[in-house]
Amino acid sequence: LRSMPPMSAGQPPPSPPPRAAEPARAEAAKGADPATGEKAFAGRVLDPDGKPVAGAKLYALYYTPKVMPVPERATSDKDGGFRFTVPKKEFDRSASATPWDEVMVVAVAEGYGLGFPDFRTDRPPAHTDLTLRLVKDDAPITARLRNLEGKPVAGATAVVRELWWPADGGDLKEFAAAVKRNGELHSALTEHRLWQTGTWMGRDIGRVLPPAVTDAEGRFVLKGVGRERVVQLAIEGPTMATTELWAMTRPGETIRVAAQRRSQPGEVTFAGAAFERVVPPGRPVVGTVRDKDTGKPIPGALVESYLFGGVNVIRTHLRTVADKDGRYRLLGLPKGAASQIRVGPPDGEPYLMTLARVSDAPGLEPVTVDVKLKRGVWITGKVTDKATGRPVPSWIRYAVHGDNPNLPDAPGLTFNTDMRTRPEDGTFRFVGLPGRGVVAAQAHQPGRYRTGAGADRIKDLDRFLIPAGGGRGLFSPEYSHAIVEVNPEKGAESATCELVLVSGVTRTLTVVGPDAKPLAGALVRGLEHPDVWDDRPAASAEFTVRDLKPGESRLIQVSHPEKKLAGSLVVRGDEKEPLVLKLEAAGVLTGRFVTTDGKPLAGLELFAQIREPVASPGPPAKADVTLGSFPRGPRTDKDGKFRLEGLAPGLKYRFGVFRGMFALTPEGDLAKGVTVKAGETKDLGDIPIRLPEK
Repeated sequence: LRSMPPMSAGQPPPSPPPRAAEPARAEAAKGADPATGEKAFAGRVLDPDGKPVAGAKLYALYYTPKVMPVPERATSDKDGGFRFTVPKKEFDRSASATPWDEVMVVAVAEGYGLGFPDFRTDRPPAHTDLTLRLVKDDAPITARLRNLEGKPVAGATAVVRELWWPADGGDLKEFAAAVKRNGELHSALTEHRLWQTGTWMGRDIGRVLPPAVTDAEGRFVLKGVGRERVVQLAIEGPTMATTELWAMTRPGETIRVAAQRRSQPGEVTFAGAAFERVVPPGRPVVGTVRDKDTGKPIPGALVESYLFGGVNVIRTHLRTVADKDGRYRLLGLPKGAASQIRVGPPDGEPYLMTLARVSDAPGLEPVTVDVKLKRGVWITGKVTDKATGRPVPSWIRYAVHGDNPNLPDAPGLTFNTDMRTRPEDGTFRFVGLPGRGVVAAQAHQPGRYRTGAGADRIKDLDRFLIPAGGGRGLFSPEYSHAIVEVNPEKGAESATCELVLVSGVTRTLTVVGPDAKPLAGALVRGLEHPDVWDDRPAASAEFTVRDLKPGESRLIQVSHPEKKLAGSLVVRGDEKEPLVLKLEAAGVLTGRFVTTDGKPLAGLELFAQIREPVASPGPPAKADVTLGSFPRGPRTDKDGKFRLEGLAPGLKYRFGVFRGMFALTPEGDLAKGVTVKAGETKDLGDIPIRLPEK
């Protein structure tokens, strides 16, 4: 899994991993409709010992933001073989122009765990030569659910939302130990290289497995996942709050850990194959959705969960639709303060999306939340490549000027974070606010285009805000490839804009060792973004530096863990000579983080600071090319000690530790940064950190 920069406000997730789709895209470029004809899939299904399996069911899964049918496509024959075709017109193309080229074929067979293609190769196998290997299913997930009174919860359903497995085909022993040791889930998933299906196949992986339902004793058994795998489960029932947890198909204790990193909000439950769970009661939310100005009901309005009470993490998986009178009933939210729902219009209606708070009245009776939606303005446009004029699949982001006088008309205003262009023609449409706003496009293939195009033409860009989560985050052009301003008048029905993407400047960089010979196996920071390190040693000594801009410098930093070498180079993009980065002996920093009264700060993740502190007002400062960093992962031990290896000589290092939601940094001289020489190991001794007040 590729390392990505931290998500900023409004920054979309990475695009799904594409398959080779050049033939279909070439036809599209010629003007032919690629959605004609059929897509063929063929291969064989094998058991864990490599023997053919007859009667396995085959499914074709792909990413789509819509809920689409997931029919059984074929069954394997006596030799394990299968072949089937799917008409291309059956695929949803809202997220991809050629979704049939991004299909994962999955095999399901009684007595086995799910079978997938081998993803350990750089190039996935052809869709007509697939080998799906089933795994042993000797560690099913077994659980017992009780309510707050200790009574069993019958009739609850457990459904798989995500599924992860080791990329090397090994076991989960080291992964499970890392989760417990660090108290973090997703960092362990990525650092231990577990492949995953959930993010880019949506909820469909759970739809090919039969759901597990609790019996009269509150027990369920979930089969078919397969040994040494990790699942995210959603457990739902008519009288309970929908509950999410993570479990693995191997023994383990049940613990609470950070969903992402301990420095970020949100905790999850992580369990072994057998666990018990106390589930809270649910509370129905009911109400009517109306037009804010006319008071008329809005049939078909979409009502979703947003924030669950007491959990500062967005959850939009509970949803319902308003009836012909605008009335809705949403099940699964917990009783408690701080829950929110998100309400949006039916397709084709120009209403702004809004958030509404769910009150915590006594008892478990339905709580009423009536919602009024404000009509907005249709904002339409197209994203194209300047050189070719062709459409560019992109995510779309929208921000509003902080002084827009129409903001008070739409309390609770929020926007969908998954807005995107139509893949086939690059067009988009969404509902915005009258007055000043900006529309930004981020291409699905970020390395091809220059970021920030058009930002210099927008006055006081740093004052535009992204309404989200009931608050307003600063808009940053850092990840956007094109930005334009829109300013529809109040009462206007629509506004149109065009976003044109410009190819970025690229340069080839060669990493060489002390002997001046090309050296593979390095980790590199700054190839596309100044913050980002590659997450695995490179197979080549040559790299492509992308998105270089006139007048801007970027630091390229390299570490070679195996050879204990490191180096750095500042590039501008207008160099006449080839870019060569020569490595030398790496530096090492050691020390011990303690409180101001000398107590060790144990088990905390270190971070490097290459910009002004995040608490500074205004948009993020540009990265300082004199400041070095290091890949995420180093932590203090039980005594607060740390060791930072692979540091490039000559750079300054400013660093601190994450503790809960706080990024803590040293005071005094260390706050200015510390340098190391080639081959030097520098001990900084005890580093006192002033803890924030509780």
